[in-house]
Amino acid sequence: MRNRFSALLIFALGITSCTPVIGNQNPIPIDTKSVTPLEDNKIVLVSNKEGNYNIYIMNGDGSNSLNLTRDLLSSGEPSFSPDGNRIAFSSINQGVSQIYIMNSNGSEINPITDRSLKGACCPTWSHNGDNIAFSANGENDKSDIYAISLDSYLITNITNTPEAEFSISWSPNDNKIAYTRQEIDGQSQVFIIDSNGSNPHQLVDNFQNTIFPVWSPDGDNIALEAEANGTSEIVIVNINDGSIKQLTKGFEDSFAPTWSPDGRLIAFQGRVDGKDDIYLVEADGSDFWLLTNNQSLNYTPTWSPDGNYIAYLSLEDGFSFDVYVMKVDGSIPLLIARDTSSTLPSWQP
Repeated sequence: MRNRFSALLIFALGITSCTPVIGNQNPIPIDTKSVTPLEDNKIVLVSNKEGNYNIYIMNGDGSNSLNLTRDLLSSGEPSFSPDGNRIAFSSINQGVSQIYIMNSNGSEINPITDRSLKGACCPTWSHNGDNIAFSANGENDKSDIYAISLDSYLITNITNTPEAEFSISWSPNDNKIAYTRQEIDGQSQVFIIDSNGSNPHQLVDNFQNTIFPVWSPDGDNIALEAEANGTSEIVIVNINDGSIKQLTKGFEDSFAPTWSPDGRLIAFQGRVDGKDDIYLVEADGSDFWLLTNNQSLNYTPTWSPDGNYIAYLSLEDGFSFDVYVMKVDGSIPLLIARDTSSTLPSWQP
């Protein structure tokens, strides 16, 4: 497996593919009438500009930055609740990473896990805001998927297997969770499980590795990275009929797919001639657009709630990440934070 795992996908029977048009000049299908001014958006991210890794909230244009976790040792992985009022994150507590929640203004910071779970990370809100799923090491010192009810604070081990599980995505109706399972032999595959821990099953078996599933807004499809023979590609799996569509072809690697809020577009990180950039593709694979075209390495796009902006990480000096925000057509890239971690920014809904 690669540094986030790489791969050239071998075509299996029944898999359709699309050839990219790098830098397509066709208009990007977006609704410009509903654009929220960038400064009226809120975004949280992680930066070590004050020495420790802390969580900052700021306007979408980088203005009015506020350190929310100054009193904690090291914090990361912030994620807004669906109503935008709270933030879940991970932080080191006496040498052990735990999951915390706080109000979006930084008040009422409280841990919601304890030291019986080690390495708790990757908090992911259910769409109704009632539960948070996360990865942690339990008694057997292996990573499982857990869920905590924010009503009772009861923690349930959802997966409870000998394998390591990570990269969580809730279905839109919160009935199921997609995740990555790393097998004992080192290979990884995407699984789906009912949110109560029943009925785990592998999503597809066509590829050497599949990782990092992301559920579509309508709940009918899952985008993921699929790998065989050394190259990672973005594919979409229809969970109703099992059909598979390969969206990328001709890239050295393709990573980090993320759906637009309306489900029509997928942003992803593509590598050409050793250079990582942010691309868009129609969910049906019909059109591609190159969004970033600079000297930096550009990673892991994330959509604004109205679907008109994309935040992404940029590595200019080879040592530290910066966070930029651009319009969905790639225009007017704006630097909003320097010296950030590789943690994805989170937009306030």
